Amino acid sequence: MPIIEDPSDPASCSASQQEKFSHFKREVYQKVLKKVFQSLKTRSQNGEAHCCGDGISRVLYSGILIKSQDAEEAAYFCTCHAASANHLCPKCFVSQKELHDILGTIELRTPQSMQAVLSHVSKMKTKIAREQILKDNGLHNHFLWGFWFSDPYKAYSYDTLHSDDLGKWGKHFWVLTLSILKNGTKRQAFYDILKLQQTISVYQKCYAKVEQEYGKIFDFLKQHAVHHVIQNIHEKGTVDNFSTRIGEGFQQEAAQAYDQTNMKNAEHQLKLTWQLGSPEGKKTNLHNMATDLAKVNRQYSSLDERYQSLEDWIEGRDIMRCNPKFHGRQRFDCIIIHNDTTLELSIAQLDNLFCFWLPSGETVYLALVFHFSHSKWKPKTT
Repeated sequence: MPIIEDPSDPASCSASQQEKFSHFKREVYQKVLKKVFQSLKTRSQNGEAHCCGDGISRVLYSGILIKSQDAEEAAYFCTCHAASANHLCPKCFVSQKELHDILGTIELRTPQSMQAVLSHVSKMKTKIAREQILKDNGLHNHFLWGFWFSDPYKAYSYDTLHSDDLGKWGKHFWVLTLSILKNGTKRQAFYDILKLQQTISVYQKCYAKVEQEYGKIFDFLKQHAVHHVIQNIHEKGTVDNFSTRIGEGFQQEAAQAYDQTNMKNAEHQLKLTWQLGSPEGKKTNLHNMATDLAKVNRQYSSLDERYQSLEDWIEGRDIMRCNPKFHGRQRFDCIIIHNDTTLELSIAQLDNLFCFWLPSGETVYLALVFHFSHSKWKPKTT
């Protein structure tokens, strides 16, 4: 999802200006997503022949069945008004005053009902009347309405990471717990809050008790999300199938890998994953050597590198060695070096590998190589 920054200061904007910009962002998101999924629209309507894993050819119809996002991203995806709407849930028509009720029966959103609302809006003569209807229902036009087998409201799934860990617990229960402990209230409150992780029926009783004793208001969207979790499990299986935890974890790893690049041609560098192997002896204090660059260093005799081919995208693995006693023989492998500045390739022999721990806490990896000189010899081709 693209990040759209408000060019003006949001704090200085009026409520109508903020709503106008939010509407603009929803339109941008919808147009971007429509472009991204454009190739699937025809396939969702007409199908596409595909040879399945069992060797049988079938006609498959593309569709979006699971969508895992945080509440703000889901609001933009489902084209909801979010916090400014009277019915802000992307899946149903629960009112803001009923968000605490997780056991009641609530009408669900469907593409047909949402399109009927927009059809009604188009018949209104004044802008105020149109905006009021949209605010009451909390929606705008959605790019998936033209797709078959894709219900954007049913696809939105309960996310344990944002709804539980970072949502109800991180922004509500943990804050309440700290407040209770800070104010010296009886410690039993902490255990009352922890009971909220039990089954939904018990959960409802527990949060009602917390609400009564400590004045906590539970009318927020991530509290209401529990209402849909059982249906999500029936339709899509265990919550692990639609949790963002794996994707969020990969995003952190990708960010850490990007920080290790030189920020130029980062995509090529991110494809390379490597580690040093076969450490030689103990860490050495470099004060005993002819340099004072670091406190300690360690010498290695192999470099294990995993990479992805730019030709067939298949992952491969190379082990490059610089070992004077590799099975009783010397082995110093030759390597190809890519110069990020000149974009040139050169051939060298790997002589040694070092890992340095600097006083600043930074870890530096160095390789000692011997470059081959360019030969003046040219093959005779005539």
